[in-house]
Amino acid sequence: MNGLTRWTSLLALALPLAVHADTLTIATDADLVNHFPGPDGLIGTNDDVVSAAASSVQGSEPNTVGSTGYNAFQFSSQADASMPTGTNAITFVRGTVTIDEDVAANGGGALVTGLEIASGTEPFPGHGAYTSRITEVNSGSYNPATGAFEIDADFAYTILGVTQPEPNVALSGQAFYREAADYGTPTGNSYMDSVAIPLAQAAGSDSVLFVEAEGALTNLGYPIRQALVALGGNGFLINPGLNDAWFYEPTAGQGFFVNVFPVGGTMFVSWFTYDTERPPQDVTAVLGEPGHRWLTAQGPFSGDTATLSVYLTEGGVFDSAQPPATTDPTPIGTITITWSDCDTAELEYAFLGLTGTIPIERVSKDNVVLCEAFLSEDPPVR
Repeated sequence: MNGLTRWTSLLALALPLAVHADTLTIATDADLVNHFPGPDGLIGTNDDVVSAAASSVQGSEPNTVGSTGYNAFQFSSQADASMPTGTNAITFVRGTVTIDEDVAANGGGALVTGLEIASGTEPFPGHGAYTSRITEVNSGSYNPATGAFEIDADFAYTILGVTQPEPNVALSGQAFYREAADYGTPTGNSYMDSVAIPLAQAAGSDSVLFVEAEGALTNLGYPIRQALVALGGNGFLINPGLNDAWFYEPTAGQGFFVNVFPVGGTMFVSWFTYDTERPPQDVTAVLGEPGHRWLTAQGPFSGDTATLSVYLTEGGVFDSAQPPATTDPTPIGTITITWSDCDTAELEYAFLGLTGTIPIERVSKDNVVLCEAFLSEDPPVR
């Protein structure tokens, strides 16, 4: 063996094997809006509690986004029949999950290698916006024949703008993964075969993942149950082609400027709008009018969803450094924007006691082609 061959062989042994990953987007379904999963812990089955009202025990928000992914907790001993057995608070989540395709096919180690929950509804009033992510996968096992699934991972969760670590969260349950070519081959799991795969087929997805697991939070001690359906291939990915002016046509005259920063994975939004009530007619202004309001928002994005903190800027004077305009560093609430394609999105807001949902679209279609180019197999250089 010559020196070059020996060096090449040693280098090959030193390098880690490539991981074949698939990142899927947690599914949403308009038909599942306001569904609580019921005792069986699955959304889209016959025991769903369908209601726009808050849950009876903790007052968890309804599933306003129609998400098939959730985290449920047991915060007290009081039962709630509208939730999975043994839980009484729930947050419906959106984001992405990444898996090791080799483990999905052959079993072995950790199936899930990444989880980014970009947004979640309040588990109970006052809880605030909820996000979480896996920071490190410590260990895991998976059996594709039976679906048996285990993972031990470090998480970080953010509530009310504060991020806390949650190390060594051990979850166990079942997981099933299918690519489109194998949709017709039953897994033997009724939910995967009758709910998740048909949802993936209807969405034109090239893969689908179903995970249901439970465990306990390490620091907080609360039991947790997690379930999600995630779709691959069809999920919209936020990209710089969204940089543009956006609005809701019935309220033309107010709207949003969107700026995507792909390197940092962040988004900045300016919202030009008005007060909740018209000012008195005798109130005047030299420039513009007294009802104008200027809000800004910024935060991370993942997959098709951006979760942004909202800030209020006030105090300035036109074209003058004095008095200076000030922005309170404490956010007044949140905005969550979910894109369905390059021209339409849904914006949810919650701040200063105001909540609602606004469908938005571009003011001009000029950048749609650029956005679609970023989604192609040969995207522009970012």
